[in-house]
Amino acid sequence: MPDVDQKVVRAIKGPPEYSKKVDMQKVNLEVMKQWISKRVIEILGTEDDVVIDYTFGLLEERFPDPKYIQYQLTGFLEKDTPAFCKQLWNLLLSAQDSKSGVPQELLEQKKEELRQEKAENERAVEEARRKREEEEAKSRQLDEIRQREREERRFGRGGGAAGRGDVDIAPETTIITGEDMGVGIILLLEAAVVDG
Repeated sequence: MPDVDQKVVRAIKGPPEYSKKVDMQKVNLEVMKQWISKRVIEILGTEDDVVIDYTFGLLEERFPDPKYIQYQLTGFLEKDTPAFCKQLWNLLLSAQDSKSGVPQELLEQKKEELRQEKAENERAVEEARRKREEEEAKSRQLDEIRQREREERRFGRGGGAAGRGDVDIAPETTIITGEDMGVGIILLLEAAVVDG
């Protein structure tokens, strides 16, 4: 690093966390790369592979310098650089203290995402079950209506053998309706009378 850069880097007043070293051999870099990519895209509003890859490159040293990282990223992330670098450094510190090399914050975040995903899946299953039950109920209602209609066509609307209300009519009885005698007048003639 040139002398001018070293002077500028030393002049950066970073947060207290910058005084702590990070051993990158204890950090799961793949998980951090995912976070870095996502965060850089959020800041820039677009996916910029150059900035993302450059940031990855700054973490290739075993003990990177957080002030140097901040200095190098300022031209890309501008006013968001200090907040980004502080977040990044805190995650790296957390990652090196974790057995898995993954920051505790990201583990908690992933657990929460999984909980939400599980809850959404349960809601979707419940909604599908409810819709299925509604469809089955509608289908049963339609079947009942169809069955009633079939019975009404078969036996007549009133449910009696000839479909004329609750009047029981013997099988040998013939029903004659006389339109010319007025609506609703029904003449019942027994078969014996018709024959005679």
